[in-house]
Amino acid sequence: MSYYLSNPVLQFYFSELEKAGQTESAANHFWANALSLYFTQDKLYGIELEQRPLSGAITNRDGITILCVRSGTRDTFPTKIVLLEDKKNGREADAATWADITKRLTEYLELVRTEQGDEETLYGIAAIGSCLRFYYLVPHGQALQDYPTENTGGSYDLKRDEAENHNILTELALKASP
Repeated sequence: MSYYLSNPVLQFYFSELEKAGQTESAANHFWANALSLYFTQDKLYGIELEQRPLSGAITNRDGITILCVRSGTRDTFPTKIVLLEDKKNGREADAATWADITKRLTEYLELVRTEQGDEETLYGIAAIGSCLRFYYLVPHGQALQDYPTENTGGSYDLKRDEAENHNILTELALKASP
């Protein structure tokens, strides 16, 4: 079966991601293009690179990129999914790094919840280098929960676990649909 790494553009960015010293911009480009395969404009999705200042709202913003997936109809496009990417390639197995990015993802989803209300489940993706984990935050919930997958609570490699990542992203696109 054909998944995201069969796409020549994503193959290029993934090869750049694997190179030493190219992690930051390559990861940004990879994710901006990969998310657009699943969260398409014809299904009323928009993908935004978060640019606003968040001092005080999220701790230690240095070294991370935030991509938001919005979905809606006409004049309402709330954030539904947030990808928080930590640029610490090579530290994918470090429990402290995962704890830190999960904390920051929780803080950011709480900020989203404060801005747009607490009526819908929000989804989060934490990425470190070429590994990622999936989460969700239920309405009125205060802690991220591991998204139920074949490896609930574990991390997924972009290449080795491509089929499972594809299935999860496809499922999230259906769940977050307006």
